[in-house]
Amino acid sequence: MRDKRLDVIKGLLIVSVVLGHALEDINGWNIGGTRALLILIYGVHMPAFIFLTGMFSPKKISLRKLGGLAATFLVFEIIYKAIGYVLKIPGEPWYWPYGPLWYLIVMIWWTFLIPLINRWPRATFIASLIGLVLSGLIPFHGNWFAIQRTFGFLPFYVLGKAWGKQIVLFCRKLNRTIITALVFLYLCGILWFVHTHLEPHWLFRNWNYALLGTTPLKGGILRFILLAIGICGTIVILSLNIEWPLFEILGQRSLAIFLGHVVVLFGLKKLMALHPITNTSVSLVVAVLFAVLAISLSGLKPVNKAVRKLYSL
Repeated sequence: MRDKRLDVIKGLLIVSVVLGHALEDINGWNIGGTRALLILIYGVHMPAFIFLTGMFSPKKISLRKLGGLAATFLVFEIIYKAIGYVLKIPGEPWYWPYGPLWYLIVMIWWTFLIPLINRWPRATFIASLIGLVLSGLIPFHGNWFAIQRTFGFLPFYVLGKAWGKQIVLFCRKLNRTIITALVFLYLCGILWFVHTHLEPHWLFRNWNYALLGTTPLKGGILRFILLAIGICGTIVILSLNIEWPLFEILGQRSLAIFLGHVVVLFGLKKLMALHPITNTSVSLVVAVLFAVLAISLSGLKPVNKAVRKLYSL
């Protein structure tokens, strides 16, 4: 039986993903108000999503699951590249998964770790923390088949895979005082990131220390700070006890929305290339409108059914 509360949470997270991408497409990282909103979103939405991904991952390595991930990646990579070519939107190098497709790549890599997580959960989690720090030393670009993100988000996946159900139950039992304290800590972390003017790629987890212009020591410390911020935010998200039917449906269709919204946002990219927006209020309205349109279209039943069928090959 599905957990409706988790579906609602997934719905909230997928809305934040789409809104975040829409804000990025309007050059939101360079507009004061929208930059702060993006940091608020990116501080938690992928850590929480990846925790849930680990929680609902298969019990063992599944060739069918791997095949579905690979097929879905290839189909949508071709779709994105074709649309970008038609609209004359610059693409990325062949080794660089387009847009959100990095998520499918890291899921493939993480699937191979399932036996290790099942057998030695604590040791694997410790290893993931070590990998979080040392991966910043990898000399080539972090977008090579999502290598940096594979390590950057791995602790959240391991936590979800090894202790997901226990952690969710724990979060749901937290009292209001603790939740308020965690919200305060999360917001303090977000304000710190806003104040320090750090590169957004720290939140993306897709650049190494050299590209970020930092030392391994400072880089490792910053990655642990962001890990702590993500954990605080994830606990708060998992503690939510809300019943919103619309978000429940969106959560159930999150995969289709995650992959399909990019098609709609190609239109936003093209619009911004022709008519850039610098006003915070106007940019926010445009981003919200495109986000609503993208969610509405990519969340349709036929789209969800088609994506699920492809993913289940």
